[in-house]
Amino acid sequence: MSTETFLAITRDDMAEQAKEGGDWRRVKRDPEAAKRYIEERVAPLMGAFGMGGGQEETALSLRDAVLVNSVTLRVPAIRIPLTSIQAWWHVSMEVKESRSYSSGIAVGVGF
Repeated sequence: MSTETFLAITRDDMAEQAKEGGDWRRVKRDPEAAKRYIEERVAPLMGAFGMGGGQEETALSLRDAVLVNSVTLRVPAIRIPLTSIQAWWHVSMEVKESRSYSSGIAVGVGF
């Protein structure tokens, strides 16, 4: 997936989360106020990605990813710099709950 798609998915997810709290009920009836409300909450978070200046690393971008460590996390989108990947392999995959604790994270991709 492209960087633009990754950012769009991430932004959409953050916008949905912003609607879960604060004054959303009060502002949602006014389209302009709702737009400002979302932008005020999402823009600072999106700025933390530091993308768009042409200096981003080559990365693997995934949609609907599953990260497995001591817990399993399902995320709408994730970017993994290729320099962070220590191993590649291709096999069938079965995700099981981990019984031990480690500092690594596995990412499984279904094609």
